[in-house]
Amino acid sequence: MSGVLADQIVDELDRTLCVPARIVLGDDIAEQAARRAREFGPVFAARLTSSSSLVRSQTAADVMRVLWPVCDPPDTWWLTPLGLTVAPYTDRVVDQQTAAHVIGAISGRPCARSTVAAAIRRGALPAPLRIDAVAAFAANRPTPGRPALQPGSATVE
Repeated sequence: MSGVLADQIVDELDRTLCVPARIVLGDDIAEQAARRAREFGPVFAARLTSSSSLVRSQTAADVMRVLWPVCDPPDTWWLTPLGLTVAPYTDRVVDQQTAAHVIGAISGRPCARSTVAAAIRRGALPAPLRIDAVAAFAANRPTPGRPALQPGSATVE
């Protein structure tokens, strides 16, 4: 997934940094920013898939501060490779439908919004729904042939 992740990071950096730089600062600066984005995409992807949870956490925070400095990403963004990768390390809030889609994407099994609502009522998920809690819930969701994971025993990648 690292190549797909790096490509998305480069695309997101281009959207967030290079396009505005071209408009405000001109083509020269925008091209320099694009070159740096192409260099940093693979670096950020490697850090987001590091074996160190501290490195993953710090990098996820950096990525979110750069890509979404003043607002939250659209709910559909959490279903992208980058969104699913940073979800365990951020406390952004999502709606129940997005949570259901993220749980399904991470666990490999469809999840209905009613399942999310029931998990909130049971106290298995917080209200409001933080994406890090949703990712942890999904990683711990038992599936046929795969028991629930123990906390901290695996990462979502």
